[in-house]
Amino acid sequence: MKELRSYVTGTLAEDGGLFQKKSHAINYLESHDDHTLGDFVRIASGEVDEHATIKDIDANAKLSSRQLRMNKLAALFLFTSQGATMIHEGQEFARSKVIFKAPGIKDEDAGKIDHNSYNKDNETNCLNFNHAEMNRDLVDYYRGLIALRKTHRAFRWSDKKDIEFLNSKNEFALGYRIHCQSSGDTHDFVVLMNGHQTEGAHFTVPSGEWEVIVTPEQAGLESFGKFPGGEYILNPGTGVVLRGKMKS
Repeated sequence: MKELRSYVTGTLAEDGGLFQKKSHAINYLESHDDHTLGDFVRIASGEVDEHATIKDIDANAKLSSRQLRMNKLAALFLFTSQGATMIHEGQEFARSKVIFKAPGIKDEDAGKIDHNSYNKDNETNCLNFNHAEMNRDLVDYYRGLIALRKTHRAFRWSDKKDIEFLNSKNEFALGYRIHCQSSGDTHDFVVLMNGHQTEGAHFTVPSGEWEVIVTPEQAGLESFGKFPGGEYILNPGTGVVLRGKMKS
């Protein structure tokens, strides 16, 4: 948990991280190396065997409800952490890299998910935008998180002293309040995430006029409901963002 909190505040050297300033941190969930996040989630969910041959590429690409939930939670963590945000091509639709079976070429790994496709053909590495349409729910969630981060400085320019962590008995849960003073934002925010896949997480949110602007299903700038503060129970594998009343 200490490490996760360090990522939220910018992976600073004073917390055992790498950087003197939060602006030095480049935060990402996937890059060109190793599995895509989408494939990592597919495998980690236990719903896809990384050693199996994928017979239906479209069926593999379509996210299950559990895989969608895990991808959204990872994205929420990324876009609400201090530092520069990097996303890899296709990450917003959980791109899957399956090794193409090229005609006339014998490849024992053809049809398997590739974790390092630097030497593979175009069909393995191309972006299939039909899969983006299949996973439109995740694409829209990313779009909402991007709008949230671009609009509110609190997620980009908050000093560590203005990030107040909230406790939960669930060891896989992470919650914090961002005070707006150092960022110059006009709102405070509360971010709550529960990485446990079967247990809920309980947080105590300070009293106030909070709007729910990120739910487990949607993200953006509009209000999806209000919360007065107090105990907030977060379902397994989900996250939310609350926005406080505008400060004058």
